[in-house]
Amino acid sequence: AQHQPAGLLQFDFAFGIARQLFERRCVDASAEERVALLAGPARTVATLVQRDDSRGLGEDKVFAVLHGLYWLTVNLAERTPLLLAIDDAHWADEASLRWLAYLAPRLDGPSVALVAALRPEEAASRSRPLVAVRSAAKVIRPSLLSPQAVAVILRARSHERRRVRPRPPRHGREPLLPS
Repeated sequence: AQHQPAGLLQFDFAFGIARQLFERRCVDASAEERVALLAGPARTVATLVQRDDSRGLGEDKVFAVLHGLYWLTVNLAERTPLLLAIDDAHWADEASLRWLAYLAPRLDGPSVALVAALRPEEAASRSRPLVAVRSAAKVIRPSLLSPQAVAVILRARSHERRRVRPRPPRHGREPLLPS
């Protein structure tokens, strides 16, 4: 599983989220494995995921990078099923969001699950790339946990049978916090 929370700093770096999802895996790979991972169209992203500078990426190469990132994802998924998890996707850089928008509708074949968490009320969550990702996805909006559910989780984590009382939300929208 590859997980990367988006942060405000990633917003300014082209392919920041994409780079962080794959960079460590590609840098840590053996030379033979790296050749296999970056085979075919994925070779266009070799400099991106091997800690080289990508700021000089021209617009004419953007599609090649999007397509290369897709093939890097497919190549990784051929070895083992792959989970790409992005928290706070509304803070991700525009280039990575364009890649996710390119990737999302192409995930029927490869063993890849893409999970992107975002805050729907944020204006950035309505960007064109995130709208495209959401249109290709099954949207899940979990409800808040009940006091009983919080107690069950806390008991399971503490391995004790003592009484656990969750604190009710203060403003009606905050999650339940255990006391």
